[in-house]
Amino acid sequence: MSRRNFTHRFAEVTGTTPARWVLTRRLDEARRLLETTTWPITRIAEACGFSSAVTIRQNFATAFATTPTSYRRRFASSAGPAISKRTTTPFDVGVLLPSATLSSGTSTLVSG
Repeated sequence: MSRRNFTHRFAEVTGTTPARWVLTRRLDEARRLLETTTWPITRIAEACGFSSAVTIRQNFATAFATTPTSYRRRFASSAGPAISKRTTTPFDVGVLLPSATLSSGTSTLVSG
């Protein structure tokens, strides 16, 4: 399938472009982490696939008209864990993790 055909079919099915869809999934995961962890913004940015804290802040503010820190203050779960021991993925579904994240040096499939 050509790139053009894929992009057209993707938009037909999802109503958005592949890039916008990925950005939306990353921002959804960032919101979840802001609500449930006390991780710093830089760690959340990395976990969600953003290149830096600045990038996540810019995209977050554009999408939600607030900063990640303000969002956390308003929506953070008081019962949420201080730091999650579980390795999170950008989409929190079955994703193949790179071997660098595992102590055994092998890849594994993690399911959300």
